[in-house]
Order: sequence, then structure tokens, then C-alpha cells
Amino acid sequence: MTRSDSSREPVVVVGVDGSPSSDAALRWAAHQARLTGASIRAVTTWAYPRIYGFEPGFPDDYRPDQEAERALKEALARASDDLDGVTVHEEVVEGQPALVLTEAAEDADLVVIGSRGHHTLSRMILGSVSQYVATHATCPAVILRPPCVETT
Repeated sequence: MTRSDSSREPVVVVGVDGSPSSDAALRWAAHQARLTGASIRAVTTWAYPRIYGFEPGFPDDYRPDQEAERALKEALARASDDLDGVTVHEEVVEGQPALVLTEAAEDADLVVIGSRGHHTLSRMILGSVSQYVATHATCPAVILRPPCVETT
């Protein structure tokens, strides 16, 4: 199904990583979905950490996929008032956030992300994920930047 198919429900993809920036993106996407009658695809990603191409050993009980799912559930709970009445589809996907979100947005009408998530280079003006999505998404992209984002 493509975006030009007028018989389908509009879809807003939102990147969720549990950061204040992604929480703001989720709330913004909820309001936009309500205005346009769209559903939301809340997408979070996970990957085993790599250090310069080296994958360190991890304990057998280390489950980044479960941590990502928990972070998504908690973010949805924090935004529950905003999401009331909006259809939300949850997706936890293995992969790099920029690539996963760009792919998820291929059949979407809009992709919404925060400008900075849980990344070690938090001083960047525009995060690497948001910059990639803004330049590679095949649909319009909304990137929420401070002061739209509440900081703690």
C-alpha cells in the first residue's frame, strides 16, 4: 500500500526511545493523529552495542529487545492521556534507529522524532538520527527541537 492510496487510513510513524525528546514527539504525533484521523506506529529500536566493530560478550540474561519493549511501554504510558482515542501500533525492531525509522516511514504519511534521544553526543544541535531521517525519509518529517521538548 502506498501513501497515494486514498482508501487507507493515514499513518504517523513516531520514533520512541524513552528520552524527553521522544516523549515530546509521541505527544505531538498523538495530537496530529487526532487532527487527521491517523493511526500511530510507535517504533523503537534495539541493537547489541558494538565498540569500533567489536561486539563484547554479554551476560546470558542481557536482553536489549526486552529493555526496548519496556521503554516503549513506559513512554506510551506517560503519553496515555494524549493517546486516548488514537489507534497505536507498537513496533520493537532490531536495527539502527535511523535506518529502521526511515524504512518504517516508507508507507507513512508523516514521521515524527525528537531532535535528540539517548545518544552519547547529546551536545549536537541536531542528532544523527533526526538528521538522517530528515534527509532520507520519503514522507514529510517533523523534528521536535527545544523548547518544544521538556527537559529534566
